[in-house]
Amino acid sequence: VFVFALFVTKPFGLSAFKTAAMSFCGCVIKPGKKEKVNVPEGEVWHLSQMCLHEPKPGKNYVEATVKGAVYTLACLEKDKVEHNSVDLFFGPEDVIFSNKGASEVHLLGYLEPAEERGGEDDESEEEEEEAKPAASPKAAAKASPKAEAAKASPKAEGKASPKAKAKA
Repeated sequence: VFVFALFVTKPFGLSAFKTAAMSFCGCVIKPGKKEKVNVPEGEVWHLSQMCLHEPKPGKNYVEATVKGAVYTLACLEKDKVEHNSVDLFFGPEDVIFSNKGASEVHLLGYLEPAEERGGEDDESEEEEEEAKPAASPKAAAKASPKAEAAKASPKAEGKASPKAKAKA
């Protein structure tokens, strides 16, 4: 596992600034092997890129085992798909990456403080509140000004009885 430190300054509030450390983190998975990436407590690993190193013919399946469940993240293949961009976050829980193929695979990303991602949770809670349905679609249609206007419209009455106009 490779680690390189980078310091990023982000606005926090109106006048204060918060400095957060982000560090490059990479992992090399040899053909047919498994590797564990140790993510420190309080941080997340943002996996952003995976690629073949010195590709050999055949497919390479990159898998992640999280809490006993195995997930295939990518299928890389020489001269077809030699790299893949992803946007995955892994916390300090045990994650084991495996490479089922003949080529070496490099996983690239960076470590960042876990609290930076807290803002996204706040936004999703607000979206859930906004997405709550109204009482019922029929009740909403009854209360709709367009529905009220359509009932009172003389056009609606005229369309309902064209034969009555012809007789008059």
